[in-house]
Amino acid sequence: MRILVLDGHPLYGEMLGALLEELAPGATCEVFSELEPALDEIARTQPSVVIVDPSTLSWPTQERILKALHEKIGAAAVSFVLTSGACDAAIADAPHLMQFDAIIPKAASGDVLEARLKAVLEHGRHQRGVGEAATRH
Repeated sequence: MRILVLDGHPLYGEMLGALLEELAPGATCEVFSELEPALDEIARTQPSVVIVDPSTLSWPTQERILKALHEKIGAAAVSFVLTSGACDAAIADAPHLMQFDAIIPKAASGDVLEARLKAVLEHGRHQRGVGEAATRH
């Protein structure tokens, strides 16, 4: 399994990458803090899971970041996961973010973070489906 993490906070990205490799032994996790190299890697390797926090990247808008990622991923069978510093309620109210298979707030406790990542790795998505209300933790 190939996993790509795209987060403008390198320390958080590295921590998340290490946790993912622990949760999925044998997985390869690449961590990027800039969009362009991540897009190149997605095109080259077609990872199984892409985890991104668009709010930490220096591009004009989050929507342009998401559009660029979706264009690069295309119709590939990729689990697309959002991490965000925003609360679950704010994320749930953003319709353009509902295209994600899972949403994991950065403020989630370690147990919640681990459980949601395990669900993504095992099933391709967190139990929250498109259009369902987010759960607060």
